[in-house]
Amino acid sequence: MRLLLFIILFLAIHPCLGYTQIEPILILEDENYSIYDFSVVRYSPDGKKILAAAGGLSILWDADTGERLFYFDEHMRGENPGAIYDGEFSRDGKLIATAGATFHAIVWEAETGKIVQTFSEPTPYPYIPFYAVAISPDNKNILTAGENISMKLWDMETGNIVDDTKLHGVRNITWFPDGERVIAYASTYSKIYSLKTKGILLSVPGSSTLSNDGKELRVIKWWVDGMDVSNQLELWDTDTYELIRKESPFTRTMGEKISVSPNGKRILIGKSEESANPIRIVDVETGSVLRTLTLPSSIENKETDYLQFSPDGNRVAIAIGDRILIYDVSDLGAAVQCGRLH
Repeated sequence: MRLLLFIILFLAIHPCLGYTQIEPILILEDENYSIYDFSVVRYSPDGKKILAAAGGLSILWDADTGERLFYFDEHMRGENPGAIYDGEFSRDGKLIATAGATFHAIVWEAETGKIVQTFSEPTPYPYIPFYAVAISPDNKNILTAGENISMKLWDMETGNIVDDTKLHGVRNITWFPDGERVIAYASTYSKIYSLKTKGILLSVPGSSTLSNDGKELRVIKWWVDGMDVSNQLELWDTDTYELIRKESPFTRTMGEKISVSPNGKRILIGKSEESANPIRIVDVETGSVLRTLTLPSSIENKETDYLQFSPDGNRVAIAIGDRILIYDVSDLGAAVQCGRLH
């Protein structure tokens, strides 16, 4: 009896060790390709499908049931097979673009896997990987980019280059809903680039995400103190290109990946090999931990490879090794006083 009372009192004093933890509701894994770690995880715009890439293989899953819908293995074929580094749905969810070490990008139908177009970098070098690819809102163009090649605009119908932006080292691309601007993340800076005027409209340090309506740029700024990385979310107006406000700072350890929720109010922080910190969700206004996420014992000490919120913000997908774990985060309640995680 005394032991039971002690446990109840201990959990009341230390809420992070009790009811604040969230268990996965679904685990996606593929027994046929378990030797590869997942490098890409993306929700479809309606949140009903999950695209994942492992090695040169793309897998499409039903996000609710975990049913595997089909494989797309074109990046494993031909004279230059290679790993996939990026994959994106089109805004209407009908198309998927994948790109990687095969120095070409492929756009294919999300329902059938039928190839729509292939885009190949016109270069004499044998190994020029694409690190980023994105489909325009009207599905008429794509953008590709890589570490040693510039960001280029391609025509979807012909597969030809329309424009060379001359921006190098771009690792991530996001189109604005207007189709005239994009966010290019390169050399630790987020840059809003105009495809119409062919110029940079805003350049700020930090990685970023864009609100669904394209009105707000959410930039994660960071500064390093030993093994700790101090972070702060900045909100920028994409019409005036002025800073709206700064949220409360939060801390993570070097190597911990992060993802911002669609409404910009929560941040998901992954796990790194350098830290014993759990995967956790932080409130951006207070910097406090809302909940921690549990892992199966077989992977509890492994690093998070990729993480993303669903489009409605009610679920998160976390890739660790050859597994993708899905969590329901729709009802987190108020922040709990878990103390400083670092």
